[in-house]
Amino acid sequence: PAITLRWTANQVHIEAEDPVKIYQAISETKIPLAAPIVVQVQSRWTKSEYVKAFEDVQAHIQRGDIYEVNL
Repeated sequence: PAITLRWTANQVHIEAEDPVKIYQAISETKIPLAAPIVVQVQSRWTKSEYVKAFEDVQAHIQRGDIYEVNL
């Protein structure tokens, strides 16, 4: 390849005939911002349903029935 870019933890190494020119071209590139994605989030449970489920899980943990669960 005529141009090679290698990344390390905090550096990029440009191997090319004129690496400064390549760096400048990359630095001057304008990337258009994408429109924000609007997401509608809706809970499947009411607050009281969630609190009840949480309390039930706590009781299971205290009894030793389970040690981990996803609500």
